[in-house]
Amino acid sequence: MLSWIFLALLACPVHAEFDGEDIHVPSFKMEKISKAFSPRYTLLEYDVEEKEDLAMSKFADWIAGKNQTQSADKDELMENLVSSFLNTPYGNGEGEGRWCNFDIRGCAHVKELPLFRIDKMNCQTFVQSGLALVQSHSLEDFRRKFIAVKYGAANQSNQISYFNRNNFVSVSLNSKLRRIRFTTEPTYSSSLVDLQETTSALITRNKWFAKQFETAEKLRNHVLVQVRADGEAMADRFANAYPRNLARYSPLTQSISYLPKSHFFTNDDDSDAYTVKVELFEELPTPSIVEIIRNPKKWTISGLPIAQVIGSELNVSHMGFLHRKRFRNREEITTLIHCNYDADQHKACVVTPLICEEEAGCHEIMFSHATSAYPNTYIFYRDKSANYHCKPKLPDTDELDQSFPPTSCNRMVSVPLASYMSAKMYGRVPFLDSDSILGIHLEKILWDL
Repeated sequence: MLSWIFLALLACPVHAEFDGEDIHVPSFKMEKISKAFSPRYTLLEYDVEEKEDLAMSKFADWIAGKNQTQSADKDELMENLVSSFLNTPYGNGEGEGRWCNFDIRGCAHVKELPLFRIDKMNCQTFVQSGLALVQSHSLEDFRRKFIAVKYGAANQSNQISYFNRNNFVSVSLNSKLRRIRFTTEPTYSSSLVDLQETTSALITRNKWFAKQFETAEKLRNHVLVQVRADGEAMADRFANAYPRNLARYSPLTQSISYLPKSHFFTNDDDSDAYTVKVELFEELPTPSIVEIIRNPKKWTISGLPIAQVIGSELNVSHMGFLHRKRFRNREEITTLIHCNYDADQHKACVVTPLICEEEAGCHEIMFSHATSAYPNTYIFYRDKSANYHCKPKLPDTDELDQSFPPTSCNRMVSVPLASYMSAKMYGRVPFLDSDSILGIHLEKILWDL
């Protein structure tokens, strides 16, 4: 039968510590997709290969353009990547497709959602796709490198398997990126290096996996196949074979360094206003991957500790790219969205363009990422007077700017890091006011140009 159901680890909605936070929790956030299901698996009802082929076509075009440009400026190359994906809707829904390896399809998997996609991205899939793209010289090269980035958690191989996916950033993804020489530890200036602190999380991937098949409903919502004949076999693989192999994932205390958020701002206790320490932001090395670091003992979802909700602690909750960009005087840097509750307690969002006011131009440290901070169903659009909006529904067609396709307010954005960290939402500043957010961790990108 057909049904609109949620792909989720839990049946309850996700409530962040603060409204307006970006959080990415592996295999937890909900995706609304149409599908037919049996008691133990779900049959996907859209053409997965078509989505993958569309994505690979765009990736091939971008790589061809990069090869022609031959830019030696790494920040410029990163900006070219980011601009190609701006306004792509935020969304979960990554899988293994039916890929056997980087160039052969036909293998059954537990999660057969698209391996490659551009119709939507979350923060981790954007970073993984983008990092493989900037390192690649052909589509085949990209597929190999994307798979190398995405897999390796179980056995350090590039085997395409949900069990082998680098779902945990601090313990799996970061270590794999360093091992294949895509990233390295950043070299900080003297004023930054002494600011570093370290936190740790107890990563229990065995319990995280077990959470996903502890009930029949969760099993059905995690086993997602394209071919009905594979459904029962994949349900058996997930519910029976996976548990037999969970010993590979023994509990691990994973440490990670970070630059505390308190050093980047001063706070006026009387006005609750934050002032940016511009000089520290300017010393951050770019291009880099930037990760938002949490104290897992203080991080709650739906009022419960993160470990209780998903089966493991986490210390990375969001990620994106950090790069430099120069703007001309009066050029639009980005659009900032601030949301609050109106008199009827409905969410109301205001969009304000951020304009470069410096006569000589502006040099910004940009944070490019897939955001989920805004109301889920709200639409981002531009009207015929060139004003931006983030609202629950679109106006009449004749009021829209036809040259700007409407998209989700939750989407791929590029915003100055300082503006992101100090953004006010629903009367609070989520990044700076949250007790669980500690600061930022950087992974410096290495290049094969």
